[in-house]
Amino acid sequence: MTDGFGASLFLSTLVAQYLRLCGQNIAAGAGVLSLEEEATAEELEDAFERYGNSKGKPQKRGKFVYHAKGTRMPAHTFNITTGIMSSQSVLDLAKKHNATLTEFFAAILLEILYEKQKRENRQQKEISVQIPVNLRKAFPTSSLRNFTMCYDVRIDPKLGDYNFDEILRQISLYLRYINNPKELNAMMTQNLKLERNMLLRLMPLALKKIGVALTFKLTAEQRTSVLLTNLGVMDIPKEMEGFVMHPYFMPAPGLLNGARIGVGTCNGRLTVTFANIYQESDIEREFFTRLVKMGVHVKIESNRL
Repeated sequence: MTDGFGASLFLSTLVAQYLRLCGQNIAAGAGVLSLEEEATAEELEDAFERYGNSKGKPQKRGKFVYHAKGTRMPAHTFNITTGIMSSQSVLDLAKKHNATLTEFFAAILLEILYEKQKRENRQQKEISVQIPVNLRKAFPTSSLRNFTMCYDVRIDPKLGDYNFDEILRQISLYLRYINNPKELNAMMTQNLKLERNMLLRLMPLALKKIGVALTFKLTAEQRTSVLLTNLGVMDIPKEMEGFVMHPYFMPAPGLLNGARIGVGTCNGRLTVTFANIYQESDIEREFFTRLVKMGVHVKIESNRL
């Protein structure tokens, strides 16, 4: 139905309406949609259809990668761990390393998984972090429907040893190379080919569901070790700031990715939330410990005992 950007607008609008019912005067704008206006055609548009017109081919996706293992939680349950911190302190830290916030967090995660795989003394596979990208920054649209795509950034332990600075440099170079409208359009158009395929359109829905489920199970998470999605800064009206402590942005847990991470920023506070299908918490613990050692004050909240 939507992506993180659209969901954040829906949530801000919903919170604003609750505050109005409590007697607060919250105007529309700054991340809050008007309830008095009909949705525009552009808000409802499929922006993939509008922009997906490339004749180029995207880069081929890589091999299957390393996945951290653990003791699985019972079905339909998972562990949630959130670190709450000052957004400015983390941005300053990333800037000190000449990196964006997403690049900096991705490098920490890749190094943690790289070291974890080495300790397990098993066949060394590539390690990747999947990073969803909001396409609205490259292709202007007011669409509130899903308009994101994902990059996979990798390191290969078979090439030799890595340290944090090497990993961070590799991530930064790759993202700045591939994050351009031409590469994005090629990826977008490739994905649209399935949707535009007439044979698939005529196929019964029951068969489509089986095919999608089977394909997802066999390949979807096999090519990514961990997912990191950064919602960015949630814009809210000044009148709402006193009622909002911080955001929570939690991605759905995967089938193979032990921990998936959502990052959100609002009102000067930044949160990093892990959704983990395993009982073990070593990845989350190591991630926040590293931030603390770098001088960031982190408050932890969790549904774990």
